[in-house]
Amino acid sequence: MKKFLLCIFTFLGFTSFAQDLGNYKFYDFSETTWTDCYGDTYTVLGDFYHVSSNGRFAVGCDDNIGTGCCFFWDAENPGSLTFINEEDPNRYTLRDVSNNGLMVGSFEVRDADDPETNSVVYPGIYTHGEGWKALPVPETYSEYYATYNEDFIEDARAISADGRFIAGHFFVTRGYKETFMGLLERVVHTPALWKLNDAGEYELTLLDEIYKNSKLYVDGELKTIEDSVNFSTFMVYDISDDGTLICGYNEAGSGGFNPAIIRDGQLIQLFECGNAAEYDDEGNLVAPVNFNGGICGTIDANNNVYGYYQTGNLENKYFMYTPNDELIFLDRFIICADANGTQYGQQNGSLAYTRACSNDGNVIVGGVVVSLGYGMGESPALLMSEDYSVGISAVNPDNVKVDIDIMGSNLFIDGRFSSAEVYDAAGHRVARGGQGHVFNLSNMPNGTYIVRVATAEGEKSFKFTR
Repeated sequence: MKKFLLCIFTFLGFTSFAQDLGNYKFYDFSETTWTDCYGDTYTVLGDFYHVSSNGRFAVGCDDNIGTGCCFFWDAENPGSLTFINEEDPNRYTLRDVSNNGLMVGSFEVRDADDPETNSVVYPGIYTHGEGWKALPVPETYSEYYATYNEDFIEDARAISADGRFIAGHFFVTRGYKETFMGLLERVVHTPALWKLNDAGEYELTLLDEIYKNSKLYVDGELKTIEDSVNFSTFMVYDISDDGTLICGYNEAGSGGFNPAIIRDGQLIQLFECGNAAEYDDEGNLVAPVNFNGGICGTIDANNNVYGYYQTGNLENKYFMYTPNDELIFLDRFIICADANGTQYGQQNGSLAYTRACSNDGNVIVGGVVVSLGYGMGESPALLMSEDYSVGISAVNPDNVKVDIDIMGSNLFIDGRFSSAEVYDAAGHRVARGGQGHVFNLSNMPNGTYIVRVATAEGEKSFKFTR
């Protein structure tokens, strides 16, 4: 469903606004190849879904053509990609990444004796060098749909900048029904929120209550409309840095994809979708279908939401929804905006289409359109400002900005580093980890500790007391 909606603009949008970005360098990976576990080599297909808020990392995968390619990008080596699945046959996705390199998506682990048969897919987190870790799911998690579904519905789709909040969706079982074909599993598609607790573990909240007392945006006001949601499938696209806002679309009414958000656990639909066409007694069209679907695609650094929808006569409308509940229509397709309010359209410089940008606007990710011989496809590409490129590679301690942050029982290390070790007062090492690792302090006794962080400019030490 996602690809259907986005392709409206990928291939019809070349006449839309293209922004002249000046001092940005273009990185095109359409000629990059990767080799799967069977020894077959492919052109990298797919695109970058998200870039971290600080612009350090970007992630993407191919869930359209189906090559199975998953990759991430690190600003330390801007001209290359790292692939996470060249040595095994498992299905993976990478959807979003935090400022410290914690990636989210989905994964499976196939039977070693039967590697070509799909196994159960789970939403999870991925840390380079450490691999996958499953996020908690309920006992009613539908392993049947998670095994055979090829649309990667069982996904962690978005992560906040600090990694404390993750949003996604999956199918849960609501019982079984006898049919002439046998026992049929009845499932409901449910959005989910995972929150990091003080013990350093993610706790799951099913967002299946969002449809109670849901709101509909009507003439500048949010109103409770009875029966405004009679069939619901919320698909997650992005989450705000503070974790209070999730955006995407809600399949409701007659099946239209309604741009919607979840704010503080409540569903807000921005348009009343799915009104059927009306005809008079002679069969003449009186009122066309008012709505053809759309999405809320991204959330910027100031919690503005950007999206689009398509009218019944196939006209594209673009909008911005503000934290003050203002629905502002735009004259062009805005994908994202930086913290200073600079907005970036669908096309930017050499990018054929844009997916997201960093909070400072220094990194803009998306893709290019490539010919596959049998049709058109997508390959990842991005823009990075020349200033940011110099700042990343310069040997300057002021640019490293490594620091520690203790929240509850968790120790976070902010900045760019290769490894970190925690020592107690007696000099014993009690923990170690790499970029993106969250150190759980809950089992450590109270006292003074030293954190030694290895960076490109040398070791940095920090002292803290718990």
